[in-house]
Amino acid sequence: FYGAKDHKNLKKALHTSMIFCLAASIIVGTAGFILAEPILHLMKTPAEVIPDSVLYLHIYFAGTFFNLVYNMVSSILRAVGDSKRPLYYLIVSSVVNVVLDLLFVAVWDMGVAGAALATVIGQCLSALLGFLHLMSGRFLVRVSLRRLRADPAVLGLIFRLGLPSGVQNSVIAIANVVVQSHINAF
Repeated sequence: FYGAKDHKNLKKALHTSMIFCLAASIIVGTAGFILAEPILHLMKTPAEVIPDSVLYLHIYFAGTFFNLVYNMVSSILRAVGDSKRPLYYLIVSSVVNVVLDLLFVAVWDMGVAGAALATVIGQCLSALLGFLHLMSGRFLVRVSLRRLRADPAVLGLIFRLGLPSGVQNSVIAIANVVVQSHINAF
């Protein structure tokens, strides 16, 4: 819609994407939280690291919303030709994550929970920076909380266009899990 200069549908697509992001984060976050331990067992994760792994994944999946918002915002910005801002937000997020890792783990001895919390806080910051930019009005279309609603036709188009990429990324992620499962056996 951006390339076609169709501002009306661009607004619908932005707001629909944000609603989809919220719904997806609830589904993925809840499923990941519930299935973390069974999946770790299926992956033949050593028993001695299961408790810490589950703790890390529970905290990580509780913050899924921020990860998805950052990815949605960065995709939107890159789609309109702004590849620098998402990179800047990611750099800020990464630096904050490293600093908080050191503080939470090395200084405050929070262990795995501290590392997970540092990751979620970093992701929250990048999501917040990106979302505030889209709400600021310095973008082609301003995202408005009052306009957040899903347009069924636009949502269908988003699914049709995004499904092949989603399947490709899922296959890669599943392959990584299979490889990790084989490594865990050692």
